[in-house]
Amino acid sequence: MLVLSACFAPLGYQSGDTTLSVNLGSEGTMARSGIVKENFLYKLSFSGPGGRTITENARWGQTVTIRVVPGRWLIEVEATLNGELYARGISTENVGTGRNNSVAIQMGFARIEAIGPFLAEAPGGTLENPVNLHLAMQLNNENWEGIFTALNDAGKYVNLYLSACTRSNSNTGGGLRSDGTLDDPYAILGTGRIYVVSLTLPEAADSIVDGHIISPFDHLSNLKHVSTGNGLKTIGKYAFAGDMGLMTITSVTFGNSVETIGEYAFSGSQLTTIMLPDSLITIGEWAFYGTLLTGHLVIPDSVITIKESAFYLNQLTSVTIGNGVVTIEYDAFSSFWGITSVTFKRSGVPFIDSGFMGNLISVYATHGAGIYTRPTVSDPTWTYIGLP
Repeated sequence: MLVLSACFAPLGYQSGDTTLSVNLGSEGTMARSGIVKENFLYKLSFSGPGGRTITENARWGQTVTIRVVPGRWLIEVEATLNGELYARGISTENVGTGRNNSVAIQMGFARIEAIGPFLAEAPGGTLENPVNLHLAMQLNNENWEGIFTALNDAGKYVNLYLSACTRSNSNTGGGLRSDGTLDDPYAILGTGRIYVVSLTLPEAADSIVDGHIISPFDHLSNLKHVSTGNGLKTIGKYAFAGDMGLMTITSVTFGNSVETIGEYAFSGSQLTTIMLPDSLITIGEWAFYGTLLTGHLVIPDSVITIKESAFYLNQLTSVTIGNGVVTIEYDAFSSFWGITSVTFKRSGVPFIDSGFMGNLISVYATHGAGIYTRPTVSDPTWTYIGLP
């Protein structure tokens, strides 16, 4: 990790300029890369307001100071060794005056051969204490397989961060294809996939490929957490399903771009709570079937359709239905445990036996938006309480 120190002194502020200082002497990924860090050449690129661009080269231990105008700046750092890209990092920062800021840019390895030496020197690496491994390479099939081979050789568990990885030039094979689809079609047990504990998806990914009965990432058998990043729009069928596969996902962080959660996407997983994103439009059939979801669930206002059995067989006790929902399909919230409180933020949502059971449909048709409760799961009589 490189620390960028942005220092702004209001008394010295003239003609809209201030200074941005980059310190290349910090510790982090590059310091434990197994390569003498002084051998790296760093290229720093700054892109800011009004099309301003600044490029500087530096060595480890140097501080680069440039004059910039306040505003939003894109900062890219590339580390090269013998003329070849070795690691890169990128960050977007709001630069202002009258304050002191420190900006951290996480560097990710751009070369497969850097992974082994890094993991060999990194502390931790157990299932309970995995190593944070950041990558910033093209996710073509060769690199995709190379990552897991390196993990298998190292024998260390990792939190795998792929945020800065780019698309392949090919539309086939594993990794991140040229069309933005993420896939792992040739997964084989024993090829390092068991060492991934947490997975952060590339910002360049648009979708996760549909699985067939089991997840396309089924062999990531120790995967506990998934973060979709802020580029992913579609989570395909069976993407992280656990009921017929090996995975045991316990938590997920949705980025602000997810629009569709496909059929069976998280079915059978061990999720206990979720925060659905405000970008979400469609929740597919059986998407969260048989998970461990409990307590209260909020359906964002952005959601239009909740498909059949989307939350079937969970342990939810209450739900808030956003004001954008147009359709709730059959058995969407059906459960042995049952929901005893429902809040509708709008009137006139058509739904068919959505698992709430009892007379909720008729009572809701009369009163519209508001809070509805029943004393127990077995009680079929719902009562309108009023607006939130």
